[in-house]
Amino acid sequence: MIQEEVDRIWKKDFRTPRLAIIRDLFIFSCFTGLSYIDICRLKKDDIQLSSDNKHWISIHRMKADGVSQIPLLPLPLQVIEKYKDVKPDDLLFPLTSNQKNNEYLKEIAEIYHIKKKISFHVARHIFATYLLNKGIPIETVSGALDHSNIKQTPLHDC
Repeated sequence: MIQEEVDRIWKKDFRTPRLAIIRDLFIFSCFTGLSYIDICRLKKDDIQLSSDNKHWISIHRMKADGVSQIPLLPLPLQVIEKYKDVKPDDLLFPLTSNQKNNEYLKEIAEIYHIKKKISFHVARHIFATYLLNKGIPIETVSGALDHSNIKQTPLHDC
């Protein structure tokens, strides 16, 4: 999947709320590298404002022993803002099962004639590819994805 396809998905105005939500969460994952399970667990308190007035996700990831710090770019901040008052509990986003989400992503791919299967796992590859193309060292990208072994980190375009 290429950046152009990601941009097209983001700019699409879906009339079906379930597709709009899944699109937003997929895009959020593309720009944060968070796995589906970490997005499910993401709470409002996990979004923090640093001393330099930038927003960060500070989260204990599902597979990690420590806390991950992820800078929030403008696009994922827009997604957070969109859903900030939707959930009455502490969770940030309305969620369905990962299986349903991936079914809905398949539907979105069909709308755009995207041949590659898209999933939340693919979103993490898109994130890694984006960072690598920006010249970020593979070791840093591996850490951002919370990989325990650098061999888990993709070195190819999605």
